Amino acid sequence: MDDIDVLFADNSSQHYLDTARAIMLKDLNVTMSIGLEKIPEDTSENASIDMLKFMEEALDIFEKTIPNSLFYFPRCLISTTAQELLDLVYLIMEQAVQCSDIVCKKLYHTVRLIFELYDAVVPYHNENYLQTIPHFVALFHNNCMYLAHNLQTLGDKWLTLMEGRDLDYAIGFVDLVQKIRELGYKHLTMHMQQQRKQILDNIRSSDLNCIVVRDVLGDNAEAAVRQCLRQLLALKNVWIGVFPSNVFTKLIATLVNMFVDELIHRVCTVEDISMEMATQLTDMYTLVVQKAPQLFTTPTDVDKYVKSWTKLQELIFVLGGSLKDIENHWSDGNGPLAEHFEVDELRCLIKALFQNTQFRANVLP
Repeated sequence: MDDIDVLFADNSSQHYLDTARAIMLKDLNVTMSIGLEKIPEDTSENASIDMLKFMEEALDIFEKTIPNSLFYFPRCLISTTAQELLDLVYLIMEQAVQCSDIVCKKLYHTVRLIFELYDAVVPYHNENYLQTIPHFVALFHNNCMYLAHNLQTLGDKWLTLMEGRDLDYAIGFVDLVQKIRELGYKHLTMHMQQQRKQILDNIRSSDLNCIVVRDVLGDNAEAAVRQCLRQLLALKNVWIGVFPSNVFTKLIATLVNMFVDELIHRVCTVEDISMEMATQLTDMYTLVVQKAPQLFTTPTDVDKYVKSWTKLQELIFVLGGSLKDIENHWSDGNGPLAEHFEVDELRCLIKALFQNTQFRANVLP
């Protein structure tokens, strides 16, 4: 009898592994929407007052230590293959609890192997897409987060179905949660680095990289800034509605902040800036201030999430302002300029923008 169980277990395991692999090789670009826009609040109108009082202390401790978000998944798009894979896992689990202990144990380890297989097969099969197409990167990230989210409770569900049976092995999937999450993080991080490199290359291949040896910027400087804005807008159009809203905002904010930091750095390290170049820089950077808020779902998010945003606006003020304006804005280290510029940074800017006069010497912090 045991031999029959072993044979059945082996055949079932191979069948499910083959089925799982076939699902993993499907197109990631076929999507479905899952998750909640807003985490619901628990409002059990039928709960008795006595029960509420009895559980009040325990629930208070529970709510302080475990966030509600642990049990809910945010609204986003995932590949249908991720849901198909989970459906297969639940099918295996339902079959396992109806079988002998030998078969059940084999199928449990099969489910673990399925997630190990996911780590190996999906990134390799979609390697080219994950390196070049932002939409695929977003979907793969979401798929990993969704699978990891379900792995958190899969072991408890399995144990509930196995209640009453004596097991000689531990059941759990929590150790796989971080591994699957890191798989998604890894490919998203790699893609963010590619996007960052592309933005920096655009800026550094233009006249913005050689301000120190020019009196006037060529047309390629503004073209580079516009190209960076177009790149960010293209990412917005691809990612919005795919990532959860908070993830989308943080990703765009990270890239915009890096872009803004680079623009600020290009100016703050220059020893001499002509009046005409200062006007050009003011116009270009004002364009960024006008366009960047449109990259966010809510334009005011740029003030909240882009750390260097106000510093860019202050830099535009310095580029277009008079010495008297700058002196008033600095206000002996108590004005708005002092909140965003170090003394050495502002001193360098003033020396680059204005001729050496007694008034400049008096204004220099």
